[in-house]
Amino acid sequence: WTLRMPQTRELAAESIVLLKNENVLPLAKQTKIALVGAFAQNPRYQGGGSSHINPTRMDTLHEMLTEHFDNVSYAKGYDLAGDVPDLKLIDEACAISAAADAVIVCAGLIDTYESEGFDRSHMRMPQSHTALIEALCGMHKRVVVVLSNGSPVEMPWINGAAEVVEAYIAGQGGANAIAAILACEINPSG
Repeated sequence: WTLRMPQTRELAAESIVLLKNENVLPLAKQTKIALVGAFAQNPRYQGGGSSHINPTRMDTLHEMLTEHFDNVSYAKGYDLAGDVPDLKLIDEACAISAAADAVIVCAGLIDTYESEGFDRSHMRMPQSHTALIEALCGMHKRVVVVLSNGSPVEMPWINGAAEVVEAYIAGQGGANAIAAILACEINPSG
């Protein structure tokens, strides 16, 4: 596995926190992984508004996990532009998860939920993210939820998830750091 962006990866890894651990990690190289969630291919790596920057390189969690693990399937799970659960996307995510040894769900807050210029009136994640996580936790015992958010969120699904990794908004090295944490090459020490 080629390590890229060592400084940005190191900075991201130092801020990531393992919030819940029921011994799903480490994931072995031969683990059949179902990677679910649009953030896996379109990472939420920065905040909204004037904090937007142009990264020098942007890896995705899908790319990084595919480099490291032998068997990674992907399903989108939700639409980045909306809050309403898409049952077809959820069904596709459940279908690939049924054959997996472990499920990794990328979820959190979309830009319209947190940005500069307005206060949040609640701590909920988009319903499309919550419904996806609840569906996966209802059918699989080894669900790892990776959160990308800049502020606190409610977790009504917490009892069903085996692992919760709080990645926050980890910058351009975030996907690399998350993959290394899931493989237990780096300790989530935030």
